[in-house]
Amino acid sequence: MSKPLLLHHAASEEYVAAAAWYEGRRAGLGADFVTAVDAAMARIVPLEQHSTTATRRGVRTARIKVRRFPYRLVVVELPDVILVVAVAHTSRRPNYWADRLT
Repeated sequence: MSKPLLLHHAASEEYVAAAAWYEGRRAGLGADFVTAVDAAMARIVPLEQHSTTATRRGVRTARIKVRRFPYRLVVVELPDVILVVAVAHTSRRPNYWADRLT
């Protein structure tokens, strides 16, 4: 049985803000972003199956690429849930989300 997937409240805010930004650029683009992020979330499996994992602050993380958009989901696997800690733009503020791991 797979673990439930949860979004950190800050990741949820990033997700909504990015979708609104894209929608403001072109009608329908925000919906395309939401579809791409949802597809990336559907690809999340236990972290040991991802080749792009790292340990930060003693917590194992994975980054899942959002296709078509310059974003990655930063994910940690906790005992009872898989937590998306960031919906991070790939060219802005690297590792800004690290304090969410504590």
